Amino acid sequence: MLFDVGPPDAGVVEISWEKYFYEFERAGLAFVYRDTGPAGELDDFHRLVYRCTVPQLVVSGRSTIMIDWL
Repeated sequence: MLFDVGPPDAGVVEISWEKYFYEFERAGLAFVYRDTGPAGELDDFHRLVYRCTVPQLVVSGRSTIMIDWL
């Protein structure tokens, strides 16, 4: 995934969203995020993790989850 934060490093190749999500699913990844921190502040914590490492994802069968821990 490439965000527009300046010129890409050498070797970075742009791919389609279709290809990105295909690889995301193939790798068994999940997008875990938190939008509110422990004190109620806005929080931009996010991470790509293996689905099997997050019990809530294994049970739900989902690929994205909002967390209130960490």
